[in-house]
Amino acid sequence: MTQPDGLFPTSAYNFGSLADLAARDEASWNAFIETQALAGHTELLNNLYDGLPQGQGINLSSVFIQQMFLRLFNCNPGGTDLNSTLDNAQTSVADAMGGLTGDPTAPYGINLLQTFFGFACGCNPTGTTTTETMDSVKAITASAIGVPFPADTPLGIGVGNMLLDRYLPAIPTPGTSFGEVLDNISNGWNDFMALLGNPFGMGGNDPAKSTQIPWANITGVSGPIDLGSSVQTIIDYLHSAFTNADGQGKTLAQLFGAATQLTQNSASAIALAEADSELWFRRAITKPTYLAIDPSADAVFNISALTGTVPTTVNVTSSLSVIGIVGTPDAGIKKSVCWIGQQTTNITAMYIRIYSINLTTGVFTRIHESANIIANVDDTLEWNYYNFPNTSDWFTAAQNTWYAIEMMVTGSGTYKVVGMPNHWLPVNAGVIPRGMAAQVSSPVHPAPTTIASPVYSVNVPWFALVGAEGVSLHSPKLTVFGDSGTFIYDIPSWSTDLVVVGVGAGGGGQACGLLWGEGGHGGNWGALHLVRGVDIPMSTTTLTVKPGIGGAGGSGFAVAGSTGGSTTVTGTGWVGGTVTGGNGGSALNADASGKSPGNFTFEAQTYRGGDQQNAIADGIEPGGGGSGATIIPFAGLRGADGAVWITAIQNV
Repeated sequence: MTQPDGLFPTSAYNFGSLADLAARDEASWNAFIETQALAGHTELLNNLYDGLPQGQGINLSSVFIQQMFLRLFNCNPGGTDLNSTLDNAQTSVADAMGGLTGDPTAPYGINLLQTFFGFACGCNPTGTTTTETMDSVKAITASAIGVPFPADTPLGIGVGNMLLDRYLPAIPTPGTSFGEVLDNISNGWNDFMALLGNPFGMGGNDPAKSTQIPWANITGVSGPIDLGSSVQTIIDYLHSAFTNADGQGKTLAQLFGAATQLTQNSASAIALAEADSELWFRRAITKPTYLAIDPSADAVFNISALTGTVPTTVNVTSSLSVIGIVGTPDAGIKKSVCWIGQQTTNITAMYIRIYSINLTTGVFTRIHESANIIANVDDTLEWNYYNFPNTSDWFTAAQNTWYAIEMMVTGSGTYKVVGMPNHWLPVNAGVIPRGMAAQVSSPVHPAPTTIASPVYSVNVPWFALVGAEGVSLHSPKLTVFGDSGTFIYDIPSWSTDLVVVGVGAGGGGQACGLLWGEGGHGGNWGALHLVRGVDIPMSTTTLTVKPGIGGAGGSGFAVAGSTGGSTTVTGTGWVGGTVTGGNGGSALNADASGKSPGNFTFEAQTYRGGDQQNAIADGIEPGGGGSGATIIPFAGLRGADGAVWITAIQNV
């Protein structure tokens, strides 16, 4: 039916008037029909897709692909024909994944498939056909999971059966469809729960009931038949070790009490030992007056043994030096030599030498020799002190230690030192030292390094080693900082050295992707031995300690975990020390275990790092990496905080 003007309505294809149509030949008619049909299809597609990117005569396959990308990915690859549109579409997909990383000799689609696996799974399959590529994917999957890929099995079903074989090996029959795989997982779980006494109820899934697993259904370790008996045995053994008493059926409260008492006893023992040490060394400066008048003197003999109105003396000449033997029963720091003497006329030089005595061989070994001190020696009968010129010359005496003090002079005069000449006491050949005095004929300056065969004498000079009290002894004191935060460490006043050991925080685990996320790495170790007054100022009395904070787990599809925080120790006037945290998991390699920082040995002392975290949990302190996630869309787990160990040491 036509309109009044003889044309068809616009809603139909417009072939013109009937008269015009009747006048066309066959070729003209066919061309006209094709043109009008294409225009009608174009109008139809415009209405369907809200406008076409190209005009009349467009390639309909190209249009379809462009519109599919526009609707699915919000991008238009463009192109004027099918080939150009496909090329643009493939390039867009490759760019989104960081470029093509597959086999460059493979067809574009195969390369694109391999690139997708590399982007999503962190693996690089190879091959030039789809079959070769999928075989490569299966081989990579088998290597990651650790079991062979089932033959003639689709990829998804094969992976499911491999996971069952690895983690639920008790399931006898693999699945041949994805539904069967899921059913087998469910059956395996139910069997496992039944083994534990069905803590979740009849196939239920209430995690709160996990605390209801009967101990009797869990095999014991190290002898006992079940887990409950194992735990009780451990508690009983520990209680016995802490209290040195046998007992069975002890409770955790009793174990805690025993451990607390042991700690208190240890602290009391240390305090008593340090107090006793301080009391003992004060004896070094509280000598009785009859010994030497000077309260810090350790002398050859008691000065009060010399009676009368005129003291007896021992002669010292250029041809014969005299030696007095001194023990130090109360230890102490020795800073000078004391004696009483007179008559410096015609004496041109005087030297004081100190030797340590080997109590096994009897050899005298020189540890100090003075310069010429005659200018500081009185001619009349007086107390004389030779003070060691440098603090480095001071020495700390100890019990069961003996010293020989020698006086040598030059010149034609005779110096007289107070003592006991021609003493009756014979030499005792059965002990070392063998007498109270010795002598050297024809002495020389400087003195020899050793006197291998001392000549003991009956002429006993009175010499004394004097100085100050010794340093009270303190055992090494360890302080541990195992939590994140900022702490102040007070340096003990008695310490001479500090050993500082630190471990950085563990890295966070990676979130799950198409493979399990990689576990975080353990923190790094570092150590310093600081000598106070050399490596760190004596005026530094505190240190600021900041253990690193554990790295956060990755959140999102295959997102890497964060690096663990650095552990730092700083102090006024000291540059400080830093150890870095472990890297976060990022490899998407199905190795989900949180890595251990390992143990660390410094100066023969071992410091323990957190163990490897094999469960799906935060890292183990100190310094352990968090585990990677194994289920989409779960996040990776947090790394453990770092730690610092500081040991105060007293070197005397």
